[in-house]
Amino acid sequence: MHISHLSFKGIRGYSTEASFDLSPATNYFVGENNSGKSSILDAINYLRNNTSTPEDTFTIGIDESYVEATLSFAPDEAKETLGEEYKKLESFFSHSDNREILHIRRQSYEDTVVNSKTGKSSKITTKNILIHNPEGGEFENPTGIAALIQRLFDTCFIYADEQVANHADMAKTKTLGKLISEQLSSIEEGAPWQQYMASHAALFESTGTGTVQEQLQTTAERVSALMSDQYGDTSITFAFTPPETQALLKSGQVFISEPQETIAEMPLENKGTGMQRAFMLALLQVVAETSDKAHSGTVYGLDEPETWLHPRAQAQLSHALSKLSTNGRQILIFSHSPYMLKNIDIDRDLVYIVKRTNGAHTITLEKNFRTQPQQYITLNAINYYAFQLATPEFLDELYGYFQELIAGPTSSLSEKRICSELEQCGIQATHNWINNKNPKNPYRVQLCVYVRNSIHHPENSLNAPYTYLQLVEAIEELISAIKLKKAHP
Repeated sequence: MHISHLSFKGIRGYSTEASFDLSPATNYFVGENNSGKSSILDAINYLRNNTSTPEDTFTIGIDESYVEATLSFAPDEAKETLGEEYKKLESFFSHSDNREILHIRRQSYEDTVVNSKTGKSSKITTKNILIHNPEGGEFENPTGIAALIQRLFDTCFIYADEQVANHADMAKTKTLGKLISEQLSSIEEGAPWQQYMASHAALFESTGTGTVQEQLQTTAERVSALMSDQYGDTSITFAFTPPETQALLKSGQVFISEPQETIAEMPLENKGTGMQRAFMLALLQVVAETSDKAHSGTVYGLDEPETWLHPRAQAQLSHALSKLSTNGRQILIFSHSPYMLKNIDIDRDLVYIVKRTNGAHTITLEKNFRTQPQQYITLNAINYYAFQLATPEFLDELYGYFQELIAGPTSSLSEKRICSELEQCGIQATHNWINNKNPKNPYRVQLCVYVRNSIHHPENSLNAPYTYLQLVEAIEELISAIKLKKAHP
């Protein structure tokens, strides 16, 4: 399962609708602080769980807040997950490109919907999740729909400011608890668990010497006697249901040991922020890797995963997440770091630019990653396309690649030849360049050549320094020329 499309309005500052497609692989969201990136995770979390309070979720002043998502399933995936209960949803699925499609919605305001099967109307609130009926073209709220949707669609998110306890907790709703839950069936089949259950029965259910029942017998008799006097013949018994495995595991803790530390083991919550962050991210990877590879109904989201991580660790995490996405995991990454985008797959992944201008939010697909002219996506290219940061190093890369397209990888070209080739690509010579060796004879060059010369000859003070806007324009000149040369070699 993956989310193929998401749209929302009135969530965490969004006053107008945001609507965009999502890749089944990795989706990158980049933008400045307070641009509205994390609101996307909040929207998905609200849609599935409705756990946040209105004050935390909805945009103040917006009367009708909502989130809609299109869920895409492989053939028989939903049926295998739900079993016989699949029949309750079968009529709500549509089909497209050999996929089963389900459209769901949750909204902040009350409304009335009509059940197409019964014809009965019902009032829905924020607690209700709606499902689209492809035949009637309307949203409905069939009985029991929320539980079924939650079985089909799960989330595993790590927020930038999240505490380690939210993930190290072994309750089954937490990240670590989810991992443990998937392994409980094998635990319960083993001999140690059977021995434990026998010991529990001997201690809590037996009436022998030293048992709980022996200790409570007097209490049970006294309570029974008092109740018999007041209400008639009554007998009281104390029973102790064997605990579930998850309930026992919930009390567990995570300890970390490091050879260089004087204390052999230390609780995770006492370690540094970087160690805690690394644990949460590693745990998420393990959860994703150990879940069913054929059908995974979990969407993984990481908000600023680079926080507290060394650049090398960021690159390693990027590589690990890229591997997960190739195995059918849908991943959402919200980042400020080019290292997190280092392993982008331009054929599968999507990059969105999130902006907030005068209070209005926009989420725009960055198309240059799929059409970028270079052979490889470098960190400089990522900085330029994703983060709108022009660098002299990126111009150098493009300049060298343009030269290689013309002369091959082992030859170099004269500046005069490069200027000629640029002119053939429609890039006109607009600037005078003064050579230190011949200052009385300036000559005309394209802006990209002017900037490149300025970069490579900082000792030359005869030419005016280039501006940042000129650097951007020079980069665009080279991008245009490279695309033309590749199209018409």
